[in-house]
Amino acid sequence: MYKDNSHLLIMQEKNTQFVIFFINRLKSALKIKTDTELADYLGVKQSTISMWRKRDSVDIRLIITKCENISIDWLISGTGKMLKNETKVVNDVAKNEKCCNCEALKKELEDYKEKFFNAKEELIQCKEKYYKIYDKYLAHKEENLELKKKIYENEN
Repeated sequence: MYKDNSHLLIMQEKNTQFVIFFINRLKSALKIKTDTELADYLGVKQSTISMWRKRDSVDIRLIITKCENISIDWLISGTGKMLKNETKVVNDVAKNEKCCNCEALKKELEDYKEKFFNAKEELIQCKEKYYKIYDKYLAHKEENLELKKKIYENEN
């Protein structure tokens, strides 16, 4: 991909806090919670994010390319404006369904929709059984009244 390490923002002093703060600020700007979501957004493996932490470096070219609306000065220092254009980041995050957990929510919604329709169908079946049993009960009750009436008439 790159012939040299010029694309890496490397801390000369071993300062893992810098990389941690940098990655956390990046996730904050993108409204992303996990390293896996960040990796998905950036189009890299989650292990790449782990290696950045381990090596105290980040791929600055990649981040500038994928996150062009986030201020690099803010990512590095935490000062100044976070965003160059507020709506661009919102749109970028919205495009990445994995970052928003949309797929998981969609699956959960489908599961509950299926449960709802199954429960609705079961309720309809229970209602039908109820009315059948109720009709039998009424018929049986009517038969008992007729029998009692005959017994009463025979006794008198």
